[in-house]
Amino acid sequence: MSNDGTATHPSAPVHFEHWCEVEGCNKWGGLGFGKGAQPMRWWCAEHYPHWDRKPDVSQDS
Repeated sequence: MSNDGTATHPSAPVHFEHWCEVEGCNKWGGLGFGKGAQPMRWWCAEHYPHWDRKPDVSQDS
């Protein structure tokens, strides 16, 4: 068996930094939305505009 240096597994996933796009908010933008050829837009849970009811994201459960 030879080892020619060729990887047999996929490369590691790429991590991008997405911050909330609301000005003045420095929270992680974990909720993204993009439609068609539009660029993705990112928001934190507090500012995400695409749900009717905001989930309880408090840590006091």
